[in-house]
Amino acid sequence: MNNKYQNLKVCLDSRLVKPGEYFVPIKGESFDGHKFIDAALEKGAVGIIEEAELYELATHKLQKINPKIIAVTGSVGKSTMTNFLKTLLSTQYKTCLGNLNTKLGLATNIINDMDDDCEMFIAECGMDHAGELLETSEFITPDIAVIVNISESHMEKLGSLEAIKKAKMELTHHLKPNGKVFINWDNENIRDAIKYIPKKFEVIKYGENLNPYLSEIISKIKFEFIGLHNQLNILGASQVALEAGLTEHSLIKGLEKVETPKGRLKIIEGIGGAVLIDDTYNSSPVSCSSAIKSVAKYFVDKDLTGRKIAVLGGMLELGDFENEGHEKVGYTLIENNFDDVILVGEIAKKIFPNSEPENLRLHFCETSGQVGQYIVENINPEEGDIILIKGSQGIRLERAVKDLMQNPEDAEKLLVRQDDRWK
Repeated sequence: MNNKYQNLKVCLDSRLVKPGEYFVPIKGESFDGHKFIDAALEKGAVGIIEEAELYELATHKLQKINPKIIAVTGSVGKSTMTNFLKTLLSTQYKTCLGNLNTKLGLATNIINDMDDDCEMFIAECGMDHAGELLETSEFITPDIAVIVNISESHMEKLGSLEAIKKAKMELTHHLKPNGKVFINWDNENIRDAIKYIPKKFEVIKYGENLNPYLSEIISKIKFEFIGLHNQLNILGASQVALEAGLTEHSLIKGLEKVETPKGRLKIIEGIGGAVLIDDTYNSSPVSCSSAIKSVAKYFVDKDLTGRKIAVLGGMLELGDFENEGHEKVGYTLIENNFDDVILVGEIAKKIFPNSEPENLRLHFCETSGQVGQYIVENINPEEGDIILIKGSQGIRLERAVKDLMQNPEDAEKLLVRQDDRWK
């Protein structure tokens, strides 16, 4: 790498630039970062790096360090899977987490976060249109690809579930020679999408009943999180980590440390002694239904005696699946005997489109800022209650979590979207 860029740090957002960083002005569909160059320089940026040069620098650095690369995608669960993998692999290897989830974001992770002694790069790979994961795969050329889940997320842009299946499997198209693909065999859509994986790569299945020996090891660990799907994520992450070279001894050490990322079924102390379940990072019909079931199970497992309360925002980017997806969530709430449901945002009304269900009190809030006051004044949370809070990113339900936390001063440490971009 050019000596000019030794110890290089970059920033894509002029509002977040720190002194000594280079600003990368991105030209998007609705904005042009070049308009904010002066603002970035005023905040202390030492120069400008264009997007194409950023990719060149990141590629050069990646080739020079040459870590093993594990790329993870899925409609839901990819952030949790990458965090689990980092925790497990860090017990034995120098690791770097690529959590910015696009080709551009991963290039930023490589420049800012990857040390020269990195042995494992764990890359979260998101997409919202066909061709995106193909570009990401070609850019990082993974050794291992992990497909966590495929569902109707991003239906709005991709148009059909079949198109989503094909687009997700693009991540597998540019693996290194002898590359391996790990797939969640419990997911019906993945089982069908296997046809889109190039036949030259080995496919390894993980699932609830596919590895009894590994399941037995995991069953002995007491995890500090909830979620039936997270048990499957742990199983998959463990299998991938062992394939990547982790010893069984290191695996057990790592399993004792795993936790979910911010905004993913996080247990937080709420006002009045209620239990808050913060799942505000994002939402889709699959993840929302899973969260509802997980909270209902936790309620029983912990022998809670209060009310089951759900604060649910609308789910975005569902296209033609919007009505059906929201109604499925409504059925799941009824099946799991929730007492109170607060719907947030106009789209959320589609969860119960016809009438208020029996034995369930329903309320509507236009914005996330109205939720806390309504719950305090009308529900009065108390010990034994559990409150699930979940919605798409655009609904900003982390604000409701903050309003209902026993210690809101901990919000920056515990909640998603707390930096200047979101304030």
